[in-house]
Amino acid sequence: MVEERAGKRRFLRLQNPFSAEQAAARIRKMLVDLPHHAVSFTGGEPLLHAAFIQAIAKKIKGKTAIFLETNGTLVKPLQEILSDIDIISMDIKMPSILSVPQWEAHVAFLQVAQKKDLYVKVVVSNETGKAEFFRAVHLVRENAPYACFIIQPVTPFGGCVAASPQKILDFQEIALGHLADVRVIPQTHKLIGQL
Repeated sequence: MVEERAGKRRFLRLQNPFSAEQAAARIRKMLVDLPHHAVSFTGGEPLLHAAFIQAIAKKIKGKTAIFLETNGTLVKPLQEILSDIDIISMDIKMPSILSVPQWEAHVAFLQVAQKKDLYVKVVVSNETGKAEFFRAVHLVRENAPYACFIIQPVTPFGGCVAASPQKILDFQEIALGHLADVRVIPQTHKLIGQL
């Protein structure tokens, strides 16, 4: 399904699979109807479909920026399409959220992604510990010090417990002690009822 006009909740049912050429044509039309800052490729995990993203990006390059939202673990596919991407929003998944820590994969990813306009997002819940948060800050400081570091309070849903406002402010203070560009941004799409 494709939303005909952003935010209007009118959807078109399209045949799947959808070719890169069809997707690019649809995007070009949408950009004429309502220009956007960027076209965002988001999850699941978009780098599992790097060739598809690259094919679309080549067909719409110059019409808008190409924005990749990723879990920050798949460095090889990123390297393959890096020249076609303008902006990267990378998640650092905390061990308190994942059962298997991804620190090494995040380091390798940051070292490549820092060549682009990079945002690094860390979701903070009630369970997020100070040590793991500091490790995420340290990873960014050592591998992509000019990246924008975003602390995203988890949206309480399905058993997730939100961090207290004080915890968020304490984590912001930690990050500001080591990084130049730190922001606290909630999941805005949830706030405005878009997904």
